[in-house]
Amino acid sequence: MAEVELQQIGPYQVIGLLRVSPTSNFYQGKQRKKDILIQRLNIPLATPEDKERFLSRAKQLKKLKHRNIVNILNANFDGDHGYLVMEYTASETLGQHFAPGEPIAPDEAKRYLSPTAGALHYAHLSNTLHTNLHPGNLLVGTHNDILLTNFSLTPPSFAPSLDDEAFAIPYMAPEHLRGQPTAASDQYSLAAIVYELLCGRRPYKATEHELLLMQQEQIPLPPPSSFNEAISSAVEQVIMQALARDPAERPILRHSQIII
Repeated sequence: MAEVELQQIGPYQVIGLLRVSPTSNFYQGKQRKKDILIQRLNIPLATPEDKERFLSRAKQLKKLKHRNIVNILNANFDGDHGYLVMEYTASETLGQHFAPGEPIAPDEAKRYLSPTAGALHYAHLSNTLHTNLHPGNLLVGTHNDILLTNFSLTPPSFAPSLDDEAFAIPYMAPEHLRGQPTAASDQYSLAAIVYELLCGRRPYKATEHELLLMQQEQIPLPPPSSFNEAISSAVEQVIMQALARDPAERPILRHSQIII
């Protein structure tokens, strides 16, 4: 745990600084005797319009109540810095849980990503997009339960960005890279994570907007079975469809459909 910089955020006692990202600091805190997680934005929201957008998005996310989505408890401002208060869970990210570059078995991927598909589908039925989906925003708890967290706080047209976009770019769909994300874009990001776990590599290697978009549009996607012989033809078909360039061609990856 990193050194604590703040003793209090709003009415909440700060226990420790957990991690720092380009846009936010994440703290372990206390609400009475209950452990909580506080995400405090580094970017000040100085105008009433910016603050209203932040609170509106936080209010939307607070309504999401699902066993595989981290529960948001409150949102407010510490000066001009917005913050979210969430349930605290001792966990590591999916990216930390598995060794990078090593394919895993389909059954192992299903254990983690099938509940993720269910949580994402629930959010979409609640008219809420994630648009910030990558392995760092999937938490693996002490009992190997999976939790979806860090939904995007920034609309596509809103600047400055409140999200750590660089981590999510390699998993973005073509239309998302163009600034027009939809529910199908989240499905693409989930399928890209499935592909990475099963193949030991992402569908495309680029990490920058324009280069990734070029690769998606011009380079044929390597079949997952070419990297992992344990992947069945049925699983491969679902993954390839979910990574289609045209969002209208992508299936909805529900709980039971993520890995056949």
